[in-house]
Amino acid sequence: MNRINLILIMAIIVMSCKTVAKMPNIAMQLHPWLSSSGKFGYCDSVGKIIILPQYDNADLFQNGFAVVCRNEKYGVINEKNKVIIPLNYAYAKIVSQAPFTLLITKKEYNDWWHFWQWKWWPQWNILSSSHSGPNLVTKVPKAKWQIRSLPRKKLLYNLRKMDNKDAWGVSQYWKKDWVPDRRIPSEIKITSTQNFLSINGQAYLWETNAYLKPIKGNLFDIINDSILLMKKGEDYYLSDEKSKRINKEVFTLKDGIHFKTSTGENIIISKEGNLGVNYPVIPQPIFENKEGVIFFSPNFSKPFPATIKDYHFQDEKLTAKTILQGAVTITDMPNKNYFAIIAGVGKVSGWSYFLLNKDGSWNTAIPAYRGPKQILTDGRITFESASIKGVLDTNLQFYQIPLVYIMPCSQNHYWYMGEDTSTKKFGVYDALKMRWQVQPKYSYLQDEIAPGIAIYTEVKIDSRGDQKEWFGLLNLQEDKEITPPVYDFIQTDGKVSRTIDNKRIIFYINPLTGFEYRSK
Repeated sequence: MNRINLILIMAIIVMSCKTVAKMPNIAMQLHPWLSSSGKFGYCDSVGKIIILPQYDNADLFQNGFAVVCRNEKYGVINEKNKVIIPLNYAYAKIVSQAPFTLLITKKEYNDWWHFWQWKWWPQWNILSSSHSGPNLVTKVPKAKWQIRSLPRKKLLYNLRKMDNKDAWGVSQYWKKDWVPDRRIPSEIKITSTQNFLSINGQAYLWETNAYLKPIKGNLFDIINDSILLMKKGEDYYLSDEKSKRINKEVFTLKDGIHFKTSTGENIIISKEGNLGVNYPVIPQPIFENKEGVIFFSPNFSKPFPATIKDYHFQDEKLTAKTILQGAVTITDMPNKNYFAIIAGVGKVSGWSYFLLNKDGSWNTAIPAYRGPKQILTDGRITFESASIKGVLDTNLQFYQIPLVYIMPCSQNHYWYMGEDTSTKKFGVYDALKMRWQVQPKYSYLQDEIAPGIAIYTEVKIDSRGDQKEWFGLLNLQEDKEITPPVYDFIQTDGKVSRTIDNKRIIFYINPLTGFEYRSK
């Protein structure tokens, strides 16, 4: 996430742990090797060539398979360079969500015989009477997207759609230099756990030898490794992997919550809230059982309280109605006995963070901290908008840290990267030891490419006198630069771009050592 986006985002989101991309084992696998001829082969971690250079493009191996390209056509090989999926596709990508390995492919074709979709006089401007397109365009670009499981190559999903937009969303497909969008369509939704895989509502169960068994019924969500939420008509129910109901409870999907105050007043809060923010105030799906009990999916073991008391902490008193109607986020906290509420109420201006216990009382063991920014995946809360900045840990202990744009480090639970409020430079702060783990001297720090290995940014003046960002790799444990800032970009899979003698080349590096997998 770049710095601009981080500044703009205010929506508080609890990320689901159900879909986790598996990071490749960088030290043990084959790496794409760029030869002096411009062709890619594969080498081991120290640069010994294993597969001779022969491909125009090559991706990292994932679970024994890699996407390669020749003559602008993509396919899949294994670690012995055997072609598993022929190089016939305009696009291919392996998605590894343990234990599942999926291949997403795209074919492009001209559906010209659908003459009613031919386009007359494209780019006609009625205001200026100008016309820069052909009189008649008989091209009807279509795409066929497919998902297969590997290694069995079982076809799991088909999508046919119009293919008349480029990466910028522009539809000028009659032009010779036009290139269609080859990003995975937003219509494709994939989630998984260790046992279940879901592709656009079709669930599969992982069995031995990578066999995927389709699960009967209409899937709404994967709750955990053993429970599914299924839909039948307007009813929802919990099911096991054999499509057998776990209990007799039936739920309906709701567009808001209801509760009573301690004075008996009935209050209704819509999913979108009352403040007109441009995101759902309640991010999780809301369900109600036949007894009127409210649950936030995927947690059906913790009902939202039917009656909520007023809030009293020291000299501050707020009604339950005031807090809930002023909320910008109302969410269940995973593995906790409370709900998190962020609302613009109280004596001090700005957002405040409240903990609502499942019995309807308020947790006043901590104050209503001001300035919450985001809820992290494990339930920690970052605070940046008030004078006191820091992180509220999952044990409800607050750690004050001198950072904004706070991001957690996977290497250590108490390490946070961000911008030093004093120097305005980026570093890594140890909240437990209250000291800098990485001194704040960088223009920016991005998310870790591997545990303890982060991408850093330096802004320098290039040969033309323009300001430009350059990227390098940093070892957080040792506070030591692995590579100098010489790359145009660094991706999380180790793919980099570097400009040498005014020529831009793209290849891979070892994120742990900085070793460049290319001919020098």
